[in-house]
Amino acid sequence: MRISKGFNELRPSDFQIKRLEINGELQDSLLHEVRLSSKWIADSITVIRMHAELNVEEIARAYSLTRQDSITGVLRTYCKGTTIQHFSENVSLNGSDLNLELTIPAFQWADQADLKFSIIHNAVDTSTLTPGKAVLNKSRLYEQTWSLVLSGSYSRSDVQSVTFVSGDGKNNALWEISITPPVEIGSWSTVEQSAVVHIRVNQARETDLEISQVELLLKVDMIMASLEAIFDHAITADARDEIIEMILAPPLGSGSWLRFLSLMFPIAFPNGGIAASQFWHSHKDEIRARIQSYIGGLP
Repeated sequence: MRISKGFNELRPSDFQIKRLEINGELQDSLLHEVRLSSKWIADSITVIRMHAELNVEEIARAYSLTRQDSITGVLRTYCKGTTIQHFSENVSLNGSDLNLELTIPAFQWADQADLKFSIIHNAVDTSTLTPGKAVLNKSRLYEQTWSLVLSGSYSRSDVQSVTFVSGDGKNNALWEISITPPVEIGSWSTVEQSAVVHIRVNQARETDLEISQVELLLKVDMIMASLEAIFDHAITADARDEIIEMILAPPLGSGSWLRFLSLMFPIAFPNGGIAASQFWHSHKDEIRARIQSYIGGLP
């Protein structure tokens, strides 16, 4: 329960969130937790849009608003994984409509983020004091919070922007991907993706990642490298079969690494685990084409 600030706050009946959209996909604003793990990608921007309708007449009457008073809205987020906050513009009502938009740059979110929607009493008219009315500008009349669960398909990779050393033959490369799979078979079901997938982006060519086709190639390379960890890793055939069984039916509470593989495996291998190892070694070009087609179709 929120502590009274000495002024009235909006009631749920005073407004309605008509649309909450993240990366073009509608979300249920009534849920406290929004899962984006199947579509959200760390190396792409995230765009949040919200449309709310306010009962202006009722609000003006209940809160003694005058023409000098202004009601505005704002979206803001905080990501604990990156310790970065983002704020949308503080937008005024357009009639009874409130339209907000917030863009999160690539690589500035990880794992989980909190999204907050606030309605603010701005430009408070203090010429007349009314009991229950805010007296300070930017008094928060309402706030709603959602937890955005990001971890999943691509979100937990360890991505670093570094300077590639000149003369090592890689200084003009766009990125370098390394996979460190767990040593123990049982750890495949619990390890997090950030401990397995490591991506070093060439700082000198970082702007190239803004090109959509280059972004797509990075994602495809990362997925192919992750699949190689299954089939080209120096383990026994029995151990590989056990890993594939876990991928096809992840245990409850599996870590993000296994959940990521579980999402990609059916796309790469249309026959599931049947002869998957042979299919990998003889159809890599086809597998890459399947993955590229899937990633290219994501919004």
